[in-house]
Amino acid sequence: MADFTIQNLATAEDAFEEADEGYSSRITVSIQQRTGRKSTTLIEGLDPEFNFNKILKYMRKNFRCNGAVVKSKTGEEIILLQGNQGDDVISFMVDMNICKKEQIIRKGI
Repeated sequence: MADFTIQNLATAEDAFEEADEGYSSRITVSIQQRTGRKSTTLIEGLDPEFNFNKILKYMRKNFRCNGAVVKSKTGEEIILLQGNQGDDVISFMVDMNICKKEQIIRKGI
């Protein structure tokens, strides 16, 4: 019989360590359907060092929508925008170097 050894199981490293390399957090952009054609866009997971009100002000002006900064049940601040602004939000965050495209998770429509 041949003696087989599995070499990659001998290390105690995390299997997902390479996947998250360089990313401190994941940012979730989710679109929730309200009533009929209406929807809202939620941006979660942004670093607390950012000025959420400045980001919101820029988004409201350029996307021509209303929005607010709200607190979640866990105490995290969330940016809430009216309408389906998912594509605009993702391109804005990548263009302004808030995060990399690989960090963004898109949920919803």
